[in-house]
Amino acid sequence: MPIETRDLLNELAAAEGLSTSALVTRMARRERENRLLGHMQADFARLQSDRKAWAEHQADTATWDQAASEL
Repeated sequence: MPIETRDLLNELAAAEGLSTSALVTRMARRERENRLLGHMQADFARLQSDRKAWAEHQADTATWDQAASEL
C-alpha cells in the first residue's frame, strides 16, 4: 500500500476515533451497500420499463399495503 494511502487512512480513522482496520471495514461495507442499492435501482428501472410487470407490481403492492393497514 502506498505510504500516502496509509497516511490518509490513518488520518481518517483518527478523525473518527476508529482503528484503521475498523475504518476500512466500514468503508468496505458502505461500498457493498452502495453497489447493492445501485443494482436494486437498475432492477427497479427495468421493472418500470415493462408496463405489464409494473402494473402487476403496483397491484401486489396495493394488496400488501391494504393487508398491512388491517393489522
